[in-house]
Amino acid sequence: MRESCPSLVCPVITQSLVIMRLLFITVLFLLFCTIESKKVKKEKKAVEEVAHQEEVHDGPFAHSSFVRPRQLLRQSKYEKCKADCARIKEQEDMHTYLAQLREELAAAEALIAEEEVQSPQVDEEVVEEPQPPQL
Repeated sequence: MRESCPSLVCPVITQSLVIMRLLFITVLFLLFCTIESKKVKKEKKAVEEVAHQEEVHDGPFAHSSFVRPRQLLRQSKYEKCKADCARIKEQEDMHTYLAQLREELAAAEALIAEEEVQSPQVDEEVVEEPQPPQL
């Protein structure tokens, strides 16, 4: 059977046990964090070392690292025709857009030329306003 503790001793003992458990868990957590941070630092150093190595290639395409997906390498006739039609349509749209911009530019230049012709006439018609008397 369990012996009963004095009323003042039992709460103090249980409270100290709780504090000891919390301290132990905290120490374990801090230890775990420091170990993990050391692992991460080692991994970062390894990645940085790999990043600084330069690969030396000889040949005409030494610097090209572009790899085409297999989908682009193998296109069916339908896909090629579809891409060509889209490209032609885009070029036609661009030509019409450029023609529209050229027309707008010509109209704007004509308007500016008209304003320049009319502006000297307006300047001649402007009469100097009388200035207020100075005190």
